[in-house]
Amino acid sequence: LRPLGAEEGNEVKNESGEQKSLAGAKIKEELKSASFWMLLLAIFLISMGSDALFYNVSPHLIDTGYSLTVAARISSAMMVFLMLGKPIVGYLFEMLGLKLASIISTLLMIIGLISAVFISRSFFIITLVIGAGVGFASLSVSFPTYASKLYGARDYANFSSCLQIANSVGKIVGPLIVGALFSRTGSYTSSFYVALLYNVIVLLIWLFVLPKRGREPY
Repeated sequence: LRPLGAEEGNEVKNESGEQKSLAGAKIKEELKSASFWMLLLAIFLISMGSDALFYNVSPHLIDTGYSLTVAARISSAMMVFLMLGKPIVGYLFEMLGLKLASIISTLLMIIGLISAVFISRSFFIITLVIGAGVGFASLSVSFPTYASKLYGARDYANFSSCLQIANSVGKIVGPLIVGALFSRTGSYTSSFYVALLYNVIVLLIWLFVLPKRGREPY
């Protein structure tokens, strides 16, 4: 049955429009792809690396010699840049494409981690707040973008779920590694060095897995 005034031609147009909107890869096929698993690995590593700094920056600052008040202010400033960074990172993904925007975001995280290592020098407070704050913002912006631009709308929910699972596993495993390293060294600095290694690996994955701007499949 058609509502009054509806034409058969409109139904055909709507059906063809729906088919176009649902274009995309199938999750079963991509599970056989090495590039898909490399993407999951990158998300897993970047999740561990970001959490190593995000959840331990305040105690690290206090261990380094900053007062509780100063450490709280620095953490609050990071949260402000995390909030401001989301539209900035979204703009980068829109204007620069997946590859370049992901590389820039990861480099900002690396700057944040290096700043945390040398945070005893007050200059690095600025680079820590900006680098880590804006870099962390990419975690909430990038996953839906990867799912839609790389794999399309057909199996978007499944692809998005896989990326979120990789992120969640990183958040589970990461603190265990940080805790083990802190028990051995009594410092969070070693965890930041390991997180730097994670991010370097992620940069290499971005170079080989992500397409340049204008070459995204969807």
